[in-house]
Amino acid sequence: MEPRATPTQPRSILLATDLGHRCDRALDRAITCARSWRASVLCAVVSEEGFAGEAQRSASERAVQADLREELQADDVELDVCLHEGDPGDRVVAMAAGAGSGLVVTGIARSSPLAGILLGRTVDRVLRNSPVPVLVVRRRGRIGYRQIVVGTDLSEPSRQALLTALSWFPGVPVLLFHAYRPPMSSATTVSEQGHAELYEAAMVECRGFVASSGLSAEDHARLTLRAEYGDPETHLARCHHRFGADVLVLGSQGRGAVYEALIGSTVRRLLDDVDADVLVVKSGAGGLR
Repeated sequence: MEPRATPTQPRSILLATDLGHRCDRALDRAITCARSWRASVLCAVVSEEGFAGEAQRSASERAVQADLREELQADDVELDVCLHEGDPGDRVVAMAAGAGSGLVVTGIARSSPLAGILLGRTVDRVLRNSPVPVLVVRRRGRIGYRQIVVGTDLSEPSRQALLTALSWFPGVPVLLFHAYRPPMSSATTVSEQGHAELYEAAMVECRGFVASSGLSAEDHARLTLRAEYGDPETHLARCHHRFGADVLVLGSQGRGAVYEALIGSTVRRLLDDVDADVLVVKSGAGGLR
């Protein structure tokens, strides 16, 4: 099979930050990715309270940029700062589209002006409306990712998530994880033989999914398949502890269990509980080559 078109590595990264210590890890990850991809970084600071005037906003913007450059010592990365006022979710989505960014990066900032970016209705707005993938950073980000888990429901959006992980992070081992369960059934109603049959059927589907993805021999060599019975959020919330994963990659649209794990309150529970970074790839987002 001919290789499929796969997402290109971002050339511009939008970092949504409040410049507080809770976003330091997101800043480090954005710089690490930018170095790897030779990308630029635009630090977006959104204030719901606004500024006294354009002069104050411009002066604050210049001061923040100078402080960041001095602190980061990242002369090898093109780094800019943009201060805005308004609703954080709406502004981040608009900036991602307007700035031509290939990725939005943010961190956990529950008690800051950007707290809404990860909680309540705003996370749904960003994940649903962002024209590019969104990376939520939890772990320290000064070195590249060493292990990736991609959650799949065998849908096209989750295939896009797999192709994005393989393309963006070349050479990094990838575990493709499929949580399966029969409709209208529970573990207590399935016999031991039934579980074995369900597992084998799930693995056959996973192998077929990979075979139809047009992967290169190099990508096949670093890909491992795993299928387990149950809910995806239960298995994936501990993906660093269980699998040593630095980042969990998910498609934001699809069918079945993984799709349900990304809708409404469940995505907030997953983001709250997961012990790794989370990269959410919207189907069709990102450049293709």
